[in-house]
Amino acid sequence: MKKYWVAFFFKLHACTSAARLSQKIVLCCLCALLAGCCSSGSSSAQQNPTFRKMNAIFDRAVKSSGPQYPEYERQLLEGPEPETSQMLSNRLGNLDPMVKLMAQAFLDGKGEWAKDQKEAAAYLRALPWRLVGAVNPNPGPLVLATSLDSDFKDHVANFLAVMLVKDCKEERREVSPEWLKHGLILYLKQQKIPSTTAGLIRFAEETEDPELRDAAVQAIRAIPDSELSGKIEAEQKRAQAQGKDFPPALLALKITKQE
Repeated sequence: MKKYWVAFFFKLHACTSAARLSQKIVLCCLCALLAGCCSSGSSSAQQNPTFRKMNAIFDRAVKSSGPQYPEYERQLLEGPEPETSQMLSNRLGNLDPMVKLMAQAFLDGKGEWAKDQKEAAAYLRALPWRLVGAVNPNPGPLVLATSLDSDFKDHVANFLAVMLVKDCKEERREVSPEWLKHGLILYLKQQKIPSTTAGLIRFAEETEDPELRDAAVQAIRAIPDSELSGKIEAEQKRAQAQGKDFPPALLALKITKQE
């Protein structure tokens, strides 16, 4: 009788193990099938002509600045769905922090903050011209930052961090005077959104104005960003690849964060 029960136990154990093995095989097959479906879906989206078109427009927006940039911005914000949002979501994994910031800013602009972004862009791009001949043509950075905060809160922070880099070039002083740049930097400093540091870093690296660079560095320092060192390192590598000197003030921020 004892031998019978021992044999029965081993047979039961073998059956149970086989069942478990079968379950594992089925689960593995299901996972592979799901992964294949997801990959196939992603691949088919990227083969879509509309997806490819919006992807190309985004690439042009990344490389452009000054008067050419607003048109690419408009095309992306008004781009067809769901292809444009799918393309932008894919770009959130880019290794370049500025590219990630741009993708997030456009996604914000295609979501609940669309109206705020459109109004903020129109207001800021028209503001210098509207102030020509005014009694006070220079309202000052604090007035601008306070106005933006009052009207839009932090809803346009990512968007304006991109605008600071793309619109406010040194050669465009007539449409982006110094007080406007200082005002945008102060607004970003007040909002304390970690993702915006990518724009502030790029601006500080590119500007030739030491006061504006210092203002951007002070804003970066005031924003709590756990990824700051990595962003600065990425920007430093980009500058080195272009044969440009990297601002010591930005490098000091990286060292300070690491300590």
